Amino acid sequence: MSVQVSNFSDTPRDRLAIDFQINDQTVEKREVSLNARETKVVEFTGFNLTEGANRCVVEVGSGDFAADNKFYFTIRREAPAKALDCRERCAWPERQLLPSERAELE
Repeated sequence: MSVQVSNFSDTPRDRLAIDFQINDQTVEKREVSLNARETKVVEFTGFNLTEGANRCVVEVGSGDFAADNKFYFTIRREAPAKALDCRERCAWPERQLLPSERAELE
């Protein structure tokens, strides 16, 4: 997941802590420094989701206007869909695939 972090002030911000929380648990932390009026993209990749809706928060640890330093959102993880893989051998009740039909699926 990518997060865009911006410094809208005229002064640089050093070592801002950015917390990523899922279901009220901090799952990853990053630290970033921003020059005045600078924007950076911060990535979070090492997290797992439970099936269903997951409540998420990205919070920038800054004392300035704390309400503006949190972003709330939801990520929904669906159960994996099941599929029939007919690339090697597929036993249909009526017949198996012909070689020409198999080639169309590859």
